[in-house]
Order: sequence, then structure tokens, then C-alpha cells
Amino acid sequence: MRCTLVRLYPQRLGDILHQHCAFSPAMNLSEKLQKVDRLKAWLDSFRPLSPTLVAELKKLYDVRFTYHSNALEGNTLTQRETELVLKSASL
Repeated sequence: MRCTLVRLYPQRLGDILHQHCAFSPAMNLSEKLQKVDRLKAWLDSFRPLSPTLVAELKKLYDVRFTYHSNALEGNTLTQRETELVLKSASL
């Protein structure tokens, strides 16, 4: 799953989005909205996403969502362990 994502996006996706989404405390609302518009245009430039990539992203974010929501409840599994549990449950 991660091989294709890493090949397509040399930086981590989260790092890329953080870089594009970072707002300075000194920015006014108009500047923030302009930045959001630029981010939307940047994201739209990747469309259409291949069905393979969409499936990989869904798996990746399913793992992350499950890991973080379970961690909030006190679960001590690592993200990798969560991924293995989800993978074995789908077999």
C-alpha cells in the first residue's frame, strides 16, 4: 500500500498538506481564504485520482482513523499493530 504512495509523493502526504495549510497568526481572514483557495487548486491538480490510489488512500486513512480513535479510548496498540489487526480482520 505505502509503496505507491511513497513513489508518487516523495514527502509524506501529511507534511505536504501541513506545508500548504500552515497559517501565520498575523494572517487576516482574506489571506487565509486565499491560501485555502490555492490549496484547493493544488489538490484539484491531482485529479482524477486512479482507482488504485483511491483504494490505497482509503486503507491508509482507515488505519489512521482507527488507530487515533482507539488511542483516545486508551488502547496501547501502535499504528502498525492496528494496521495488522485490521488486515487480519478482513481476511
